[in-house]
Amino acid sequence: MHEIAEELLRDVRIYVFRQAADTTRVPRAPKIAKVLGREIDKIKAALKQLAANKVLILAPNDGDIWAANPFCAVPSGFRVHAAGKTYWAICIWDALGIAAALRSNASIEATCGDCGEAMRLEVMNDGLSGAEGIVTPTTRKPENRSGPMIRRSIVHALISFAAMSSIAASHCTAARSNQAMGGSSHSRSVEPRP
Repeated sequence: MHEIAEELLRDVRIYVFRQAADTTRVPRAPKIAKVLGREIDKIKAALKQLAANKVLILAPNDGDIWAANPFCAVPSGFRVHAAGKTYWAICIWDALGIAAALRSNASIEATCGDCGEAMRLEVMNDGLSGAEGIVTPTTRKPENRSGPMIRRSIVHALISFAAMSSIAASHCTAARSNQAMGGSSHSRSVEPRP
């Protein structure tokens, strides 16, 4: 593959993420080429490079964008209602990331991976609410930090979730059964992300 200009990579990246945030749709290569006034082959090469750089995830067979994290291009089990729109995410990490990226309150709908029960998280006023039995949010503001609390609250909540496997028995039937048999509150091992 030949060298792709940094300017083109930046322009494609910015356009893709702006479109995803503004419209809830992740654009395809022909639209990106048309809007940016570039040849489709150059756009496809830029998308491949952005995927190699772990900026995008491409669909395996056709090279269309599957995800511009935190935004997912296809319907998934993680639906995010924010800023008057509905977005899709690949996972809970990205669902919470959509609220942070949009700097918006959000309602997140997902299902428990153990028992299939519906779960709902609310991001309100830069923090998590309505997450009892799902995550353990930290509301303490780290020393010498400024800016919106939502990113820190979400990161702390997810670290707590991963470190403590805190899908609580009060929520999940499968977790209650597993605990009753002497297991942890969550049937799968969950490792914290670095």
